[in-house]
Amino acid sequence: MEVQENKTHYIKCDCGSEIMTITQDDEIDELYYVSIFKFYTHRYTWKDKLRHIWQIIRHGTPWNDQMVLRRDELNKIKEII
Repeated sequence: MEVQENKTHYIKCDCGSEIMTITQDDEIDELYYVSIFKFYTHRYTWKDKLRHIWQIIRHGTPWNDQMVLRRDELNKIKEII
């Protein structure tokens, strides 16, 4: 697991096709953003790039499969694992 300066952890799937990111909120220490997304082995088309740009402009991230967890919920996940 890699830790970046912006409190983001990257966890790569053993199969190599997905990655999970866990990011701690800068303003509220009790909130964590969890995202899982797929690695793409093909080149992005202009349509894909524009779609991602539009998602970032509107929502701040290029994906929709994001969860926001409080620390107690994150601890539940730790217990399960």
